[in-house]
Amino acid sequence: MKKVLFFLTAILFFISVQTFSQYPVGHQTISYIDSSRNNRNVTTEIYYPATTTGETTPIASGQFPVIVFGHGFAMTYEAYLYFKDTMVTNGYIVIFPTTESSWTSPSHANFGLDFAFLVNKMKMEGAKATSFFNGHIAP
Repeated sequence: MKKVLFFLTAILFFISVQTFSQYPVGHQTISYIDSSRNNRNVTTEIYYPATTTGETTPIASGQFPVIVFGHGFAMTYEAYLYFKDTMVTNGYIVIFPTTESSWTSPSHANFGLDFAFLVNKMKMEGAKATSFFNGHIAP
């Protein structure tokens, strides 16, 4: 009886793992303007749960938490793309600001302000009727 119970449990576990929905990864490059900082251009790479993998593919149904991820000061965001592969497929929107990637003189203060700006911008995008992210940003 124990063997049968173990076997049935193993089958149910296998089926649940196989049917667990992992999202395809969509991508957009967007430049936002921060008017409060002399119209600073804040370019960002946005990866999101999508209906199909690709550039500007439709976003998946539902609301998703946002992660703003900062690159190191001696490297670009591309060094961290493995992070989005895990997070986006599990239902997160991952944003990589591409500002302050200079090897010689990055501004830590500006980079921090870019983070704060992008968090607030994504909240606004989630509530804006004409936005691609309308209704998809988790509170």
